[in-house]
Amino acid sequence: MQKFSALCLTILLFAACSKNTSIEVNNGNNNNNGGNTGGNTGGNTGGNTNTNYYIKFSLDGTAKTFDVQPQALMTSAFNATVLTFVGASNAAGGLESISLIINNTPSDNPIGAGTYSQTDILNYLVQGVYAPPGSTTEVYAAGAVINTNPANPLKIVISSIDGKTATGTFGGDFTYVNSATQTIGPGKKVISNGSFYLPVVKQ
Repeated sequence: MQKFSALCLTILLFAACSKNTSIEVNNGNNNNNGGNTGGNTGGNTGGNTNTNYYIKFSLDGTAKTFDVQPQALMTSAFNATVLTFVGASNAAGGLESISLIINNTPSDNPIGAGTYSQTDILNYLVQGVYAPPGSTTEVYAAGAVINTNPANPLKIVISSIDGKTATGTFGGDFTYVNSATQTIGPGKKVISNGSFYLPVVKQ
C-alpha cells in the first residue's frame, strides 16, 4: 500500500504539473521563444531559440506529437540526479501529457548518453507516465513499482545530451493506474517509436 501511495503521488504530481503549468504551443513557424518557454529555456540553455523541440511517439499505433513546452529537466540534490523528459499536447477534452523519468538513486552513476530500462533497478529508477486528456486520477504508467518483469519494459535511450539539448528514443508498455480506486491494471497502452529533441533546463 505504501508503494502504491508513493507511486500515485509521483504520477499525479507529474500529471498535475504538466496540465496546470502556463504553457505556450511550439508550432515550429517562428524562431523566437516567447513568454514562458523563453523564460524557461533561454536563460538555462545558453539562449537557444529553436522552437522545434518535441516528444513524438505512437500510442497503440496512433502517432502523437507533444510540442507544448517540451523540456528535459535536470535536477540535482543530495548527490542524486533526476532527469525528466516532459511534454504536452492540446487535445479534445483537455491537455494530455507524458513524463519520462530517470533517477540515478541509489546509484552514484551519472546520467548521460546510454540506454536506461525500468528493469535495471540496481543502477537507475526509470519511470514513465502518460496522462490522457480530461482525467486527474486515471493515467498509464511504467516502472518497477508497476511491474518488475514486464514483457515490454520501458526503455529510454539517450543518444546525446549536453548543457543545451537532449535527443533520444523510447518505448514500452504503460499500465493503467487509477489513484482514486487504488488499482493497477489490467488495461495498458503500448508506446512505440518514441523520440525526443528537447532543451535541457537545469534546476
